[in-house]
Amino acid sequence: MSAVLLQNMTNIIRILLTSQLLKTNKGTSHKVRWQKDLKLLQTFRPQRSANNSEEAAERTDILYEPEASYLPSVNTLPADLQMKECLLLTVSLSSPGLVAGRMQRKAQTVDSVFIKSHVYNALIAWFLSLTDPKNSNRKGNKLDAPFWVAGLQQFYREDGLALYICAMSLEDDCRKSRIGEVEKDESRFYRRVCKFFAQTSLKTVAFWVPQLNHLLEEQAYPTHVHVPSSYLDCFISVNQNIEAVKKAFSIIPGFYWQTLETEDQKCQRAEAINSQECHTETALVLIGRALFLNPLAMHHTLELMCRSSLDVCGVRFLYPLQELLTNFAVCKSVMHSEGEPVLTVAFRGPHANSVWQEITGPSDPQLARRTDPASINALYHHSQDQILLYSPRLASLVHLGLCLWFGGRIAKNTLSMVKDSKEGDRGKRSQILTSSPATLCATVKADIFLLVSPVVGPCCYSYILSACAKTGFSLLGLQRTQISMKQAQSLGLTTKQVTAFCHAPTVLLDGEQVELSSHCLVLLMRRESAVRHCSRLPIGLMNELAAQGLIGSICARFTDVVGPHVCFHTVPYSKTHHKVLGGLMWTVPECSHMVLSKHMYPSWPDVEQVVVLTLTGQNIMKNEMGFLHKVLRGDEAAGQDGFELLALKWEPKLSQRQAQELSPFEIGDREWQSSVQSLTSTPALVLALRRVRAFISLRRLLPQNYPGNLQVLMSPTPETAFRQTCLFFSEVELVPDHSSRPSLKFLPLHHIDTPGLRSQSLYSYMTVGPDPLLTLALFKPGAWRHCFGKILTIIKQNGYTLVGLRVLLLDSNMANALIHPPEQQEPTEEMELKYLRSGPSLALGLLRVNAVMRLLELMGPEDPVEARTIDQTLWRAQYGSDRLRNGIYGSPSYRKAVEDIKLVFPEGVCCTETSVIRHKKISCLHSDPDASVDREQLKTLRTTVKNKFSSGFGQGKAFFLTPLITHQKTESITQT
Repeated sequence: MSAVLLQNMTNIIRILLTSQLLKTNKGTSHKVRWQKDLKLLQTFRPQRSANNSEEAAERTDILYEPEASYLPSVNTLPADLQMKECLLLTVSLSSPGLVAGRMQRKAQTVDSVFIKSHVYNALIAWFLSLTDPKNSNRKGNKLDAPFWVAGLQQFYREDGLALYICAMSLEDDCRKSRIGEVEKDESRFYRRVCKFFAQTSLKTVAFWVPQLNHLLEEQAYPTHVHVPSSYLDCFISVNQNIEAVKKAFSIIPGFYWQTLETEDQKCQRAEAINSQECHTETALVLIGRALFLNPLAMHHTLELMCRSSLDVCGVRFLYPLQELLTNFAVCKSVMHSEGEPVLTVAFRGPHANSVWQEITGPSDPQLARRTDPASINALYHHSQDQILLYSPRLASLVHLGLCLWFGGRIAKNTLSMVKDSKEGDRGKRSQILTSSPATLCATVKADIFLLVSPVVGPCCYSYILSACAKTGFSLLGLQRTQISMKQAQSLGLTTKQVTAFCHAPTVLLDGEQVELSSHCLVLLMRRESAVRHCSRLPIGLMNELAAQGLIGSICARFTDVVGPHVCFHTVPYSKTHHKVLGGLMWTVPECSHMVLSKHMYPSWPDVEQVVVLTLTGQNIMKNEMGFLHKVLRGDEAAGQDGFELLALKWEPKLSQRQAQELSPFEIGDREWQSSVQSLTSTPALVLALRRVRAFISLRRLLPQNYPGNLQVLMSPTPETAFRQTCLFFSEVELVPDHSSRPSLKFLPLHHIDTPGLRSQSLYSYMTVGPDPLLTLALFKPGAWRHCFGKILTIIKQNGYTLVGLRVLLLDSNMANALIHPPEQQEPTEEMELKYLRSGPSLALGLLRVNAVMRLLELMGPEDPVEARTIDQTLWRAQYGSDRLRNGIYGSPSYRKAVEDIKLVFPEGVCCTETSVIRHKKISCLHSDPDASVDREQLKTLRTTVKNKFSSGFGQGKAFFLTPLITHQKTESITQT
């Protein structure tokens, strides 16, 4: 008995092992076949676009997946459809998402592309709203469509890209009639549809557009949908041949994407290369009837896709089996019952999957309404039992879905027959695989120019670059240029735009209207469907600036109403436009003649300094724009000012010399060679910046691991800043931005066209230093009498030159003129006036670089008590007692300093005349007639005993004053 049992068990084990071996062999054979099929498909994958003029679009994988490619095709029409009365409607497309219909425009412009996009979205929404035969316009209204839609799909054939619709008659198909009568009825149905298209405008059938525009109002600058009044027959052609309908909806898709050409151009310059990483993704969504039957919801969804820079690359209206949806992890509630249709939409763009999740919001409608009330689920998802849509997130599931719904099918031995054909028939073999219609299409890349008007300050540039990168545009080059009226006409600027783009804006600074730079920022950018998306770019950029709170700074620079087209203008690329804009985006100066040893490179931290910041890497726009935001805008919460942007340049690839200059390492360092190699292999964004204490401030913002991976670099010294500036920028490219200079009130204004004053060259500023400025320090009664020598010592220690000294008793008029600005026109308070007239005051004319601002820093707050809590060494902390008797008055601005010097020293000051002093008409005395004899004697004395006086000066309490200073008139001195 046990032997028999043992024998039976042995047989069972043998059978199980044999079965498992057969399964393994079968799985192995299937795997081998899959690999062979994939290899064959890869062999004939198209490498060029449809007309062989461009390379195939990137990230367009072969639509092959073993789990999907061997399944039966999905139905594109209802299984029980009787095709007696049906028409094929065709909407020709110029590219994905753009109709190719007639709209009374001769040439394609940015605005016409914008409208064609709206037409495509409106037609899709309208056709899908007619897919339910039970509810398709049975009210008898003459504006109702005389058909319902049984099928809809978009694909590319040899005659181009088009949207195909199967239109069915609404009349009862069950009536009995002869063949002749059926043909007559079909002809009548054809005429009814043609008449409807010829007499009905798109604006009429798209009745939901006003409500849609209301929903889009949540943004500061909404994108309004504009549907033309063109009749439907401008976009839709009708074919009554039933065979054409069957052919269009019985096709089996191919395994390849198709890349379509457009009329848009690309810059062919060697420097115009895309050196940034591409973040293009393809995503997929299955939409249920609760969404696609609602034209408002469907149009809103498509519009949000376009606004988020996503391209619809495939649309198919399918009738899948419920088992198919279940097996591929699609939520059952997308399709409630067997045979219900599902809309499948494939789209691509930058970070498409994450962007789509932002558009739809949380799948739970209650959570969506609380967290994202403007999302699709929040607006249109009314029941948790009914899912509006399903979209896979994992890249593997997305690829599986694309192959299942848009990919081809491999029948038994199909590819084997292709593979076994003769080697000489390679062209024929390729045609067999590539002749099938493509249900997924991408476009070739094209270039555009984005013009940023002078109304938009440089503090906004980092946000503009970041927003363009988010919308999929890759930066190829940039420059700042002034646009003339003639150039504006060539670029298509309107009259209102000319006011903003061709004239310098003005702002109110320190009570004066200051004219700013009239330079525009020009960006050359590239992406798929570039012209289509550039039509929405100005509005998107304005919303980004509004979200960052920067619209106020723009309004301060422009007196008229600020809008997207006042700030931005987009132009499709052409050689003519490139020539009009100068074409100097990648030009760098020739600085081989520069002799660096001749320069001094003075550095005063408390004055404006120029520093060069360089951002490098393959992901500059994604990784480093946050850092650039801090640099240009500063931190308002922490009270830190941003940097002034003087110049910026995009280098697609650094030269060896540029990399050596930018490397933070010395030649002898171990990392020197590797850093140079790394820098020459990546693009760079180079910026020349200016602000007070520039080097100290920028070092504080640098990453803790600086230089780290070399993505952020700065010039460490004034000398290297000058060298790097000369290496990348010519002097005309250094454009000041006075609106970003908090210290401007302490400096002479930049009068470019003012006779008698020429602006100091920035190169000269970096090598020679800024011109010294005048200011007034008035020591009030009782604050200076017993510490006169100490005051002069402190002045000298802080780098001031004494150019005027006067002891005077202030009268009411002079006190008001000094203490209160002229625009206030308020008399000095009685107590303050009494204090100022209580004794003599000491007026000192001081000369120094950044004299006005530095004096105010040395004095401290007006309240001496507050000054003592900050720093005991502040002058008001030492010489003042309370807010009234605070000891010292200093000129609050450069303009006021000039007025104070003229008021207190009407005869002039003793210093060398500069262009700034000459422009302000301040006399510079080289000799005093009343003291000329004493001066000559003093000069002789100074020559004889030079060594004695120079060794003892400043160490004791005795000070030597020239006759010019001591001979100033004294109105009244109180003897002590």
